[in-house]
Amino acid sequence: MKEFTLLKIYLAIVSVVAVIGTFVGYGNLAYSYLKAQIITDQEYITGGNFYDISQCENGVYAPEKNTTVPRSAADIATCKTDTEKRLIDKRHYDYKDSMISGGVWGTVFLILFFTHFPMFIRRYKEKA
Repeated sequence: MKEFTLLKIYLAIVSVVAVIGTFVGYGNLAYSYLKAQIITDQEYITGGNFYDISQCENGVYAPEKNTTVPRSAADIATCKTDTEKRLIDKRHYDYKDSMISGGVWGTVFLILFFTHFPMFIRRYKEKA
């Protein structure tokens, strides 16, 4: 019967955690990529961020009058254009951030796996 020492248990746990972490990291990478490819910029804006654009139709606060002043049609159009650009820029930033994060974490856990799993196999095959 094989003897399980504390080192073997540690190596086994780290190997399992590393496999799970690798799948989660690279899964996040794949999810971010597919999400960016499937959902267009316009769908992104109207799907989850339409509130920001709808705020352009509200008036602006005028402190000298201590009231809200309605925006002109030109101001509303400019605000909507600027907001759409800001939302698209934010989407691109979030996409890049997710890709970097998923790639780094997936690679870190993959390295962890490749440095611990071979030691676990060697220790496991040792004769007690």
